[in-house]
Amino acid sequence: MAVDKNGKKLPSGIRQRPNGSYEVRVSRNGKSYSAYAKTITEAKKKKAELEFKLDNNGIIENKKITYGEWFTQWMENYKKNSVKKGTFNTYKYYYDSIIKEEFKNRKLSSIKGIDLQRFFNKLLAKNYSDSSLRLVKAILGSSLKQAYKDEIISRNPMDAVTLPKNKEVTKKEKIALTREQQTLFMEFAKDSYLYNYFAVSLRSGMRSGEIRGLKLGDIDKENGVIHGQLSKVFNLKFN
Repeated sequence: MAVDKNGKKLPSGIRQRPNGSYEVRVSRNGKSYSAYAKTITEAKKKKAELEFKLDNNGIIENKKITYGEWFTQWMENYKKNSVKKGTFNTYKYYYDSIIKEEFKNRKLSSIKGIDLQRFFNKLLAKNYSDSSLRLVKAILGSSLKQAYKDEIISRNPMDAVTLPKNKEVTKKEKIALTREQQTLFMEFAKDSYLYNYFAVSLRSGMRSGEIRGLKLGDIDKENGVIHGQLSKVFNLKFN
Protein backbone atom coordinates (compact mmCIF):
# COMPACT_ATOMS: atom_id res chain seq x y z
CA MET A 1 0.00 0.00 0.00
CA ALA A 2 1.28 3.45 -0.95
CA VAL A 3 2.02 6.15 1.62
CA ASP A 4 2.10 9.93 1.41
CA LYS A 5 5.06 12.21 2.20
CA ASN A 6 4.32 11.95 5.90
CA GLY A 7 4.27 8.16 5.86
CA LYS A 8 0.48 7.95 6.14
CA LYS A 9 -1.10 5.02 4.31
CA LEU A 10 -3.12 5.92 1.24
CA PRO A 11 -6.23 4.12 -0.06
CA SER A 12 -5.70 1.45 -2.67
CA GLY A 13 -5.30 2.86 -6.16
CA ILE A 14 -4.10 6.29 -5.00
CA ARG A 15 -0.50 7.52 -4.84
CA GLN A 16 1.06 10.87 -4.05
CA ARG A 17 3.20 12.39 -6.79
CA PRO A 18 6.51 14.23 -6.21
CA ASN A 19 4.82 17.63 -6.62
CA GLY A 20 2.36 16.82 -3.81
CA SER A 21 -0.69 16.12 -6.00
CA TYR A 22 -2.37 12.71 -6.21
CA GLU A 23 -2.80 10.16 -8.99
CA VAL A 24 -5.73 7.77 -9.08
CA ARG A 25 -5.43 4.50 -10.99
CA VAL A 26 -8.24 2.06 -11.70
CA SER A 27 -7.92 -1.09 -13.80
CA ARG A 28 -10.63 -2.77 -15.82
CA ASN A 29 -10.27 -5.63 -18.31
CA GLY A 30 -6.50 -5.36 -18.39
CA LYS A 31 -6.51 -1.61 -19.04
CA SER A 32 -5.41 1.09 -16.62
CA TYR A 33 -7.22 4.44 -16.30
CA SER A 34 -5.90 7.48 -14.47
CA ALA A 35 -7.17 10.72 -12.93
CA TYR A 36 -5.38 13.47 -11.03
CA ALA A 37 -6.28 15.54 -7.97
CA LYS A 38 -4.74 18.24 -5.77
CA THR A 39 -5.96 16.83 -2.43
CA ILE A 40 -6.56 13.38 -0.99
CA THR A 41 -10.26 14.19 -0.55
CA GLU A 42 -10.55 15.09 -4.22
CA ALA A 43 -8.58 11.97 -5.17
CA LYS A 44 -11.00 9.72 -3.27
CA LYS A 45 -13.93 11.41 -5.00
CA LYS A 46 -12.36 11.04 -8.44
CA LYS A 47 -11.55 7.39 -7.77
CA ALA A 48 -15.20 6.68 -6.92
CA GLU A 49 -16.39 8.58 -10.02
CA LEU A 50 -13.90 6.78 -12.24
CA GLU A 51 -14.92 3.37 -10.93
CA PHE A 52 -18.60 4.22 -11.42
CA LYS A 53 -18.05 5.38 -15.01
CA LEU A 54 -16.02 2.32 -15.86
CA ASP A 55 -18.53 -0.05 -14.33
CA ASN A 56 -21.33 1.71 -16.24
CA ASN A 57 -19.59 2.03 -19.58
CA GLY A 58 -19.18 5.77 -19.06
CA ILE A 59 -15.55 5.91 -20.17
CA ILE A 60 -14.53 5.68 -23.81
CA GLU A 61 -10.99 4.77 -24.71
CA ASN A 62 -9.55 8.13 -25.71
CA LYS A 63 -5.83 7.42 -25.87
CA LYS A 64 -5.89 7.05 -29.66
CA ILE A 65 -7.97 10.14 -30.48
CA THR A 66 -6.09 12.69 -32.56
CA TYR A 67 -6.17 16.44 -32.07
CA GLY A 68 -7.97 16.82 -35.40
CA GLU A 69 -10.73 14.45 -34.29
CA TRP A 70 -11.00 16.21 -30.94
CA PHE A 71 -11.09 19.66 -32.56
CA THR A 72 -14.09 18.59 -34.67
CA GLN A 73 -15.89 17.26 -31.57
CA TRP A 74 -15.01 20.36 -29.55
CA MET A 75 -16.30 22.73 -32.21
CA GLU A 76 -19.53 20.78 -32.71
CA ASN A 77 -20.34 20.10 -29.05
CA TYR A 78 -18.91 23.12 -27.21
CA LYS A 79 -18.61 26.03 -29.66
CA LYS A 80 -21.30 25.72 -32.32
CA ASN A 81 -24.09 26.90 -30.03
CA SER A 82 -22.08 29.12 -27.68
CA VAL A 83 -20.21 31.56 -29.94
CA LYS A 84 -21.25 33.84 -32.79
CA LYS A 85 -21.15 32.46 -36.31
CA GLY A 86 -18.33 34.82 -37.24
CA THR A 87 -16.24 33.60 -34.30
CA PHE A 88 -17.01 29.98 -35.15
CA ASN A 89 -15.87 30.51 -38.75
CA THR A 90 -12.73 32.31 -37.55
CA TYR A 91 -11.81 29.32 -35.39
CA LYS A 92 -12.26 27.00 -38.39
CA TYR A 93 -10.18 29.27 -40.62
CA TYR A 94 -7.27 29.45 -38.17
CA TYR A 95 -7.41 25.70 -37.64
CA ASP A 96 -7.41 24.93 -41.37
CA SER A 97 -4.73 27.48 -42.28
CA ILE A 98 -2.34 27.30 -39.32
CA ILE A 99 -3.03 24.57 -36.74
CA LYS A 100 -4.14 21.65 -38.91
CA GLU A 101 -0.84 20.90 -40.62
CA GLU A 102 1.01 20.64 -37.31
CA PHE A 103 -1.46 18.85 -35.04
CA LYS A 104 -4.28 17.22 -37.04
CA ASN A 105 -2.79 13.70 -36.90
CA ARG A 106 -1.08 14.02 -33.53
CA LYS A 107 -2.53 11.87 -30.76
CA LEU A 108 -4.13 14.25 -28.30
CA SER A 109 -2.46 12.61 -25.32
CA SER A 110 0.98 12.92 -26.93
CA ILE A 111 0.97 16.74 -27.24
CA LYS A 112 3.39 18.25 -24.72
CA GLY A 113 4.12 21.80 -23.68
CA ILE A 114 7.45 21.74 -25.54
CA ASP A 115 5.65 20.76 -28.77
CA LEU A 116 3.40 23.78 -28.48
CA GLN A 117 6.28 26.08 -27.54
CA ARG A 118 8.24 25.01 -30.63
CA PHE A 119 5.13 25.48 -32.76
CA PHE A 120 4.67 29.08 -31.61
CA ASN A 121 8.36 29.84 -32.02
CA LYS A 122 8.12 28.53 -35.59
CA LEU A 123 5.09 30.73 -36.30
CA LEU A 124 7.00 33.73 -34.99
CA ALA A 125 9.89 32.90 -37.32
CA LYS A 126 7.38 32.93 -40.20
CA ASN A 127 6.48 36.51 -39.23
CA TYR A 128 2.99 35.82 -37.92
CA SER A 129 1.68 38.83 -36.01
CA ASP A 130 1.33 38.89 -32.23
CA SER A 131 -2.46 39.04 -32.59
CA SER A 132 -2.46 35.90 -34.75
CA LEU A 133 -0.28 34.09 -32.22
CA ARG A 134 -2.64 35.07 -29.41
CA LEU A 135 -5.68 33.82 -31.32
CA VAL A 136 -4.01 30.51 -32.22
CA LYS A 137 -3.04 30.09 -28.56
CA ALA A 138 -6.60 30.83 -27.47
CA ILE A 139 -8.05 28.23 -29.86
CA LEU A 140 -5.53 25.53 -29.00
CA GLY A 141 -5.61 26.34 -25.29
CA SER A 142 -9.39 26.34 -25.02
CA SER A 143 -9.77 23.04 -26.88
CA LEU A 144 -7.04 21.39 -24.80
CA LYS A 145 -8.53 22.77 -21.58
CA GLN A 146 -11.86 21.15 -22.45
CA ALA A 147 -10.11 17.86 -23.19
CA TYR A 148 -8.58 18.07 -19.71
CA LYS A 149 -11.98 18.80 -18.14
CA ASP A 150 -13.41 15.80 -19.97
CA GLU A 151 -10.54 13.68 -18.57
CA ILE A 152 -9.26 12.82 -22.04
CA ILE A 153 -5.82 14.17 -21.13
CA SER A 154 -4.21 14.35 -17.69
CA ARG A 155 -3.17 18.01 -17.96
CA ASN A 156 -3.41 21.00 -20.28
CA PRO A 157 0.00 21.29 -21.99
CA MET A 158 -0.75 24.91 -22.91
CA ASP A 159 -0.13 25.84 -19.27
CA ALA A 160 3.59 25.34 -19.93
CA VAL A 161 3.73 27.71 -22.92
CA THR A 162 5.21 31.21 -22.93
CA LEU A 163 3.88 33.02 -25.97
CA PRO A 164 6.77 34.63 -27.90
CA LYS A 165 6.52 38.23 -29.06
CA ASN A 166 7.74 39.85 -32.22
CA LYS A 167 10.04 42.59 -30.94
CA GLU A 168 10.54 44.11 -34.38
CA VAL A 169 6.90 44.71 -35.21
CA THR A 170 6.18 48.33 -36.05
CA LYS A 171 2.70 49.73 -36.30
CA LYS A 172 1.73 50.61 -39.82
CA GLU A 173 -0.12 53.83 -40.41
CA LYS A 174 -3.72 53.18 -41.37
CA ILE A 175 -4.74 55.18 -44.43
CA ALA A 176 -8.41 55.31 -45.36
CA LEU A 177 -9.53 55.28 -48.98
CA THR A 178 -10.57 58.63 -50.37
CA ARG A 179 -14.09 59.02 -51.75
CA GLU A 180 -12.66 58.93 -55.25
CA GLN A 181 -10.81 55.70 -54.50
CA GLN A 182 -13.92 54.17 -52.98
CA THR A 183 -15.95 55.07 -56.05
CA LEU A 184 -13.29 53.60 -58.33
CA PHE A 185 -13.10 50.43 -56.24
CA MET A 186 -16.86 49.91 -56.34
CA GLU A 187 -16.86 50.50 -60.09
CA PHE A 188 -14.37 47.65 -60.53
CA ALA A 189 -16.33 45.46 -58.11
CA LYS A 190 -19.75 45.98 -59.70
CA ASP A 191 -19.77 42.56 -61.36
CA SER A 192 -18.44 40.72 -58.30
CA TYR A 193 -20.71 38.47 -56.24
CA LEU A 194 -19.24 40.30 -53.22
CA TYR A 195 -20.44 43.70 -54.41
CA ASN A 196 -23.06 44.07 -51.65
CA TYR A 197 -20.53 42.96 -49.04
CA PHE A 198 -18.05 45.63 -50.18
CA ALA A 199 -20.79 48.27 -50.29
CA VAL A 200 -21.91 47.62 -46.71
CA SER A 201 -18.31 47.51 -45.49
CA LEU A 202 -17.33 50.83 -47.09
CA ARG A 203 -20.49 52.70 -46.15
CA SER A 204 -20.82 51.46 -42.55
CA GLY A 205 -17.33 50.68 -41.29
CA MET A 206 -18.61 47.32 -40.04
CA ARG A 207 -16.07 44.58 -39.44
CA SER A 208 -15.97 41.45 -41.57
CA GLY A 209 -17.37 39.20 -38.84
CA GLU A 210 -20.23 41.62 -38.17
CA ILE A 211 -21.22 41.68 -41.83
CA ARG A 212 -21.08 37.88 -42.14
CA GLY A 213 -23.31 37.58 -39.08
CA LEU A 214 -26.08 39.79 -40.49
CA LYS A 215 -29.53 38.34 -41.06
CA LEU A 216 -32.26 39.63 -43.34
CA GLY A 217 -34.26 40.80 -40.32
CA ASP A 218 -31.37 43.01 -39.19
CA ILE A 219 -31.80 45.32 -42.20
CA ASP A 220 -34.46 48.05 -42.04
CA LYS A 221 -34.52 49.39 -45.61
CA GLU A 222 -37.36 51.81 -44.92
CA ASN A 223 -35.39 53.74 -42.29
CA GLY A 224 -31.91 52.93 -43.62
CA VAL A 225 -30.72 51.23 -40.42
CA ILE A 226 -28.91 47.98 -39.71
CA HIS A 227 -29.56 46.29 -36.37
CA GLY A 228 -28.22 43.05 -34.91
CA GLN A 229 -25.53 41.61 -32.65
CA LEU A 230 -23.18 44.51 -33.28
CA SER A 231 -21.06 46.83 -31.20
CA LYS A 232 -22.78 49.84 -32.83
CA VAL A 233 -25.97 50.74 -34.68
CA PHE A 234 -25.16 51.75 -38.24
CA ASN A 235 -27.29 54.32 -40.02
CA LEU A 236 -27.14 53.82 -43.78
CA LYS A 237 -28.92 55.41 -46.69
CA PHE A 238 -29.97 52.79 -49.20
CA ASN A 239 -30.27 53.69 -52.88
